[in-house]
Amino acid sequence: MTTFAQFKDVMAKLAPEHLQSDSPSHQALLIPHRSDRLVRTYYAPFDHVNTEARLVLVGITPGREQMNNALRAARLAMIRGLDDSQVIAHAKQAASFSGPMREKLIEMLDHYGFNTRLGIHSCRELWGDANHMVHFTSALRNPVFCTKKGKEDNYTGGSPTLSTYAGFRAALGDLREELLSVPKALVLPLGDKVASVIQTLVDTGDLPADRVLNLAGKVVEFPHPSGANGETQALALMPTLPQAETYAASKLQAYRVKAAAKGKHLTQTEERTYLNKRTSYWNRALSTRQAIESMA
Repeated sequence: MTTFAQFKDVMAKLAPEHLQSDSPSHQALLIPHRSDRLVRTYYAPFDHVNTEARLVLVGITPGREQMNNALRAARLAMIRGLDDSQVIAHAKQAASFSGPMREKLIEMLDHYGFNTRLGIHSCRELWGDANHMVHFTSALRNPVFCTKKGKEDNYTGGSPTLSTYAGFRAALGDLREELLSVPKALVLPLGDKVASVIQTLVDTGDLPADRVLNLAGKVVEFPHPSGANGETQALALMPTLPQAETYAASKLQAYRVKAAAKGKHLTQTEERTYLNKRTSYWNRALSTRQAIESMA
């Protein structure tokens, strides 16, 4: 496992202008043994583990914005003279789920009453005075990027597959150890891809199902706060879910209007595929609600 100490000197030399939200990756932070022709993994200071947390939020992997925010926060903490443990704790708090996704995540957590469960006014406090109650992490703790034609894109869990790609096995083994080290916390997997990874840990007996958001023993996702996940988030924030058929039909009608405006007529196959996807989103939203309602 890579550690802060291995890369501390490199991070201390990074110039502030090279740590903007969209700054390119720093090759000096590349982790070669976790990189290959499909993905590149870089070190960023997400090492801190809060073993006393009551809630664990598990994303896929830090994106470019979160990576640079963590590096920038760590550099500033080092300049202030904080020790290594303080530096990584500060960087983790500052950068975890940073950017627009944090606001959406807070909104959904509060909507489902996790603030009340934790005894705080809002889950916004988890990035502030209530930070001791939460542990932020990702299935792939260090930032992973897909490589295509020499360009690096944020990895979103699809290709290569998060739960089965051999190149991720070591990182997912780290996740197993990390979750076991936070024994009193409820684990919320953000999105279906992370839920699949956590399900494997439950199936193998490495993680008790009652430690995870679940419904009748099956791991259930909490909606991922990514901007690309808007429909799932909208379903999550509805006061009540409409009937599945009503929801899918209304979405299809809107889709037809949009297609017609572009001069396109949808085929039966296209409509059926669209309806099936809407129904899938609805079913996932229902499972999330039922799993939260079933919590003691």
